[in-house]
Formats: sequence, C-alpha cells, structure tokens
Amino acid sequence: MAQIYAILILSIIAFHVLGKEAAPYLLTGVFYVVDFLVLMLFASFVHRTPLRDLGFTSKNWAVALASGLLASAGYIVLVPFFQVPAAFSGVELWIPLFTCFMIGLTEEGFFRGYIQGRLKQAHDSVTAIALTALLFSAAHIPKYLLSYQGGLYAGALVVEALRSVLIIGVLLGFLYEIVGNLWCVILAHATWDLYLILFPPPQSLDLTSLLGFLLLSTVTTGGTMGASVAWALQRTRTPLTIPWREPPRAGALHGEPAKRPQTPARPGVTRRHCTHCGAEIPPDAVFCGTCGKRIQP
Repeated sequence: MAQIYAILILSIIAFHVLGKEAAPYLLTGVFYVVDFLVLMLFASFVHRTPLRDLGFTSKNWAVALASGLLASAGYIVLVPFFQVPAAFSGVELWIPLFTCFMIGLTEEGFFRGYIQGRLKQAHDSVTAIALTALLFSAAHIPKYLLSYQGGLYAGALVVEALRSVLIIGVLLGFLYEIVGNLWCVILAHATWDLYLILFPPPQSLDLTSLLGFLLLSTVTTGGTMGASVAWALQRTRTPLTIPWREPPRAGALHGEPAKRPQTPARPGVTRRHCTHCGAEIPPDAVFCGTCGKRIQP
C-alpha cells in the first residue's frame, strides 16, 4: 500500500511539473495508466480484493451519474462570471479528457475504493472517511510545496489549496459511502480536474484576487458537493453510522427494555454482544454495526 501511495505522489508531482501543454498532459495520463494497473494487480493478487469490493459496480448507476456531475459543477459556474478563457479546444481536447479520466479513476480507486474500504474494516465509516481525506490531502502537499514561490500571499494560496483538497476529500468520501458506487466519485474527480485544466484560474489576477477566486470556488464547490451528498442520501436512503450518536432502542420511549432478535448459535461459534447497546456482533468486530461505538475488549 505504501508503495502505491508513493507512486501516486510522484504522478501528482509529474502532473504539476511537466507543464501545461498537450504533450505533457498526455504523458501524465500514461503515468496514471501504469498506476492504475499496479493498483489493480496489488488489489487482485496480493489482497485478493474483487472489483466489486473496490466500488466498481453498477449499483445506483443513475444516482452515481447525476451526483458525480452535480458535485463538480461548483467550479464551472464561476467561469462566465470571471470570463475565464478555455485553454484547450478542437482535437487537443481529447488529451485532457483522457488524462483527467485516468486521474479520477486511479486516485479514487486507490483512496476511496481501496484505502477507505480497508479502513472501514477497523474503524467506523466517519473515521474511515476522515482518515482517507487526510491521506488524500497529504498526497498533494509535495505538489503545492513545489509551486510555492515565497511570500505571505503565495503561502496563503498553498494553504487554501490544501484546505480545499481536504474538504473535497471528505465530501467525496461521504458521497461514495452513500451511493456505494465508485463511479460517482470518479466522475466528480475527473470533471473537477477537467474544469481546472480547461478553465484555469486567470493569470491576469493579482494574488489577492486569485485568493478570492480560490476561496469563492471552494464555497461554490463545497455547496454543489454538499448538495450532491444530500441529494444522493435522499435518493438512496443510506443510513450513515455516526459513532457519537446512538439510535434510540425499540420501546425506549415507553420505558420498556429493548427486544432484539436472537439468531441461533452455530456449533463452535461464541456469541458476542455490544457492550453499549446489546446488539449481537461478529466475533472479530471492532465496532458495533448498530450503534457505531467501539467494542470494549
């Protein structure tokens, strides 16, 4: 896992260092093809993880498509207001399309599909999402450090960019947790990067205006991503396990003891119950699937 993380960091750096022309973007896309193949080989043959467990499924495909496009729309709505010119057009447009698709496919396959899925085996959903977002943001630190040119304003731009990546990582994590289909966050990530490449922040802006542009884009993007998460939650009605909130037990409002269905014990299997809510849990569980709290040893 650490090796794949290091390879992804190098690819992110290459994406920034190689330049802003068509040929370097194409080379970056090739790097990400290699990254994705390494990820698939590692997940399939080392950890024996099927593609379905990584989120590559047709589940909720319509919600995944709509929520993915909605999530990234927060940046593109700023383009007409700031009159940002397109950086690519014509036949060259397929190059950023290919590169951004590979970036979204590889990074989301690794962070949301593999890392978040592995972390959920030892933590609750919210903790897994937060830790994955931190790793996602940390992977972009070298890229922004290389772009730092000194000075207070440039430092503020770097901090704002990293803060935006962290927020986006959290929202993408919740979106994937709700929809259960990795293609929604792949689409959101790919189109977000595509918008940034096709309509980069205007170079004519001074640092103060550029910082304002980035702050405003964070607000609009956070708004559309939040709306995407809320809409997907309403459409799929997926319950999120919040570890600090325990759902009310049946009959608790009337002072009656909770009645939980008991499954017959299998021979040779020891029953375990949550020390907080009393629900039956698997023998090796670390968190309760009913109340979300950590199981006391």
